[in-house]
Amino acid sequence: MKYKKQLILAFKIVLLVASFLFAWYKLSESKDTREVITSIPQYWSQNYQFLLFVIALLFLNWGIEAKKWKFVLRNYHKISLWKAFKSVISGVTLGLFTPNRIGEFGGRILYLPSHKRAKASLLSILASYSQFFTTLLMGVPALLLFLFWKSAQVSGIPVSPFALIAAFFVAAILMFFYFNLNFAYALLIRIPFLAKYAETISVIKEVPLKDLLRLLLLSILRYAVFVLQFYFVASFFNVNVHFYELFVAAASLYFMMSMLPMFTIGEPGLRASLTAVFFSPFTLQISAVISASVLLWIINVLLVSLTGALFLLNPKIVNYENTSGT
Repeated sequence: MKYKKQLILAFKIVLLVASFLFAWYKLSESKDTREVITSIPQYWSQNYQFLLFVIALLFLNWGIEAKKWKFVLRNYHKISLWKAFKSVISGVTLGLFTPNRIGEFGGRILYLPSHKRAKASLLSILASYSQFFTTLLMGVPALLLFLFWKSAQVSGIPVSPFALIAAFFVAAILMFFYFNLNFAYALLIRIPFLAKYAETISVIKEVPLKDLLRLLLLSILRYAVFVLQFYFVASFFNVNVHFYELFVAAASLYFMMSMLPMFTIGEPGLRASLTAVFFSPFTLQISAVISASVLLWIINVLLVSLTGALFLLNPKIVNYENTSGT
């Protein structure tokens, strides 16, 4: 048992060091982020209020996600909003090193008793799925509008027409499964290596429709928050673009990023290239929009992941067996 505790502590320290090294690299050595950071002082004196709005909305952004996590767990395990917030932030840290941040659920379940983590991991995925569903719900019509409205002004969409059709097809299937979890469950347990976990997987079919709708509403609210963050950070860099134009471009950007597998370590570069594609019909200030997009990633993901790394040092995590929800 002592050896196990030492191993867990060593893993936490390695994760903490890796997170800070990653942040140092992105903030000092990566060209994408270094240029953004060095440009902040020239806008700060006149536009600081916009950046303060972005930071204030950061807490609302992740607070809504914590509320979703607390809500989806409520019939399975009681947890306080503060603990839900810490677990969500810790998940951002673990997700930093996985494709599309799929490792986020791992950080969340560490705050739960070990015997409840298996089913809770599926509920965590469901909470994330509701956000992904929202990205599809907003992104599909936005991208279609963009393609029919502004594609003639774009020098080139960085994906083939076949890839776009495939993305829309996959999005339609995923949107169907969100409101048909019983059907999804039936398919999952037909997979041989998942069949033996049928009882654990059954937790997803126990979620009532009203809960799925409430999760979706919370996800839509969170989506609105980070679109508003995008607008404020663009205003910080003096980008002259109408809000509805920003929404179409940002929703298209988020959709494409959600459909493309990527590691967070390479996300700023891909984010920058896609940002240029979707904002070029609306503004000539492409470099400023890219700076806004990258800075928003730094604030919402990179800095939050460092906080999560500190939360993970808590010795109660992993060995946590208290069900009081404190």
